[in-house]
Amino acid sequence: FSYYEQRLRRVSALLHPDDPVLALEDPAPTAEDKIHVVFSHRNCNNAGFIFANMMKMKPETRFGVMPNHHTNPIGSVIAPYASLTSGAVMVHLGDNMFTDEHAIDAIEKLCIEEVSGILGTKGDFDLLLKHASNFDEDQYEHLKWISIFESSGDQPVSDDYLNQLKKALQLEEIFVFRGPIEASYLVNYRTLSGGFMGNVPHVEAKVVGDRGTSDAKILAAGSRGNLKIKGPHVSSNFYNNAGLLSEMVDGNGFVSTSREAVMTQTGAITYHAAQVY
Repeated sequence: FSYYEQRLRRVSALLHPDDPVLALEDPAPTAEDKIHVVFSHRNCNNAGFIFANMMKMKPETRFGVMPNHHTNPIGSVIAPYASLTSGAVMVHLGDNMFTDEHAIDAIEKLCIEEVSGILGTKGDFDLLLKHASNFDEDQYEHLKWISIFESSGDQPVSDDYLNQLKKALQLEEIFVFRGPIEASYLVNYRTLSGGFMGNVPHVEAKVVGDRGTSDAKILAAGSRGNLKIKGPHVSSNFYNNAGLLSEMVDGNGFVSTSREAVMTQTGAITYHAAQVY
């Protein structure tokens, strides 16, 4: 090994999968000391790996990510680590997505880059939808699917809206992922063709009566309580002026989220604002 390679080997020997590598600001924090969510190597790699597997990504896959998501898990965790763990090619669909011109440029790039899938939010696709009909169907010949990500506080997109997108962009399927930022929005998901599909693979969730104890009672379906989530991509760490903090993780690996929620019999989760006492 060269001098520099030896240095890298020594540095990598000191790294741990749970070392923090990324901090993202929560636009709607549940508490004043939980403003920045901290993600580890393990969180990032697993989030990308889970998503890439669900989308059946391969080295020949080319997928696009909407711009301006470097400050949230879509652009800073899911997209880059899906590319790293699957070998798929990540394509940036422009520098911005604020104006009609930006949307037109992104649509033109879909065919040039042979993009088969897109990651983004409803706001991104609102702009595309305005101009999609101005292009020939050949513009979308490579596009097969899109993934819309919803934070726990976002209004869920309607099936009517998804059907409009499917028709306008000539899609085969639409995936909608929903969850809090500390889970990279990967908790529940639904598809246009199959409806609600339950939890993302490797994810478990429960609603309990007491957030602060490890043996809190699991509440019956339809009861409002404190949400706990378990998964290899779920972060339990936060950063503020006091330094790096960790949320409670029980003996079974469930992370307390400080979020209140109601869960149905099928596992669908409705999120509520945390009550301040």
